[in-house]
Amino acid sequence: TTPLEILRETASPSVIPPPQHDLGQFTVNLSGTGRSSFMRTNIVVEVNDRRVLSEVRDREIQLRDRVINIIRNYGPAQLADASGYEALREELLNAMDREMLRGRITRVYFTEFVIQ
Repeated sequence: TTPLEILRETASPSVIPPPQHDLGQFTVNLSGTGRSSFMRTNIVVEVNDRRVLSEVRDREIQLRDRVINIIRNYGPAQLADASGYEALREELLNAMDREMLRGRITRVYFTEFVIQ
């Protein structure tokens, strides 16, 4: 028995984090201002069931492509405040969830978020 198995057997369900997958780092040119600007971010997705992780891995190319196409339509000014940040998160969540065939992506996390 591993320590993680012991934790799962003894912990309440709220202690065990939901299944997540790191989609990795993205560096994307942003639209807009006439001068070159880009965003570097790292995205982690949360799914509704551990079995869905294999689908996320299988569809990672499509998910990454979707992320890049969405981010490149944003400008630096749109991402400068909390409402733009949350709008991007929501748009990414909806678009990536539509790519899934069997499972659901339930949350999107930014573990890095830099605009330059």
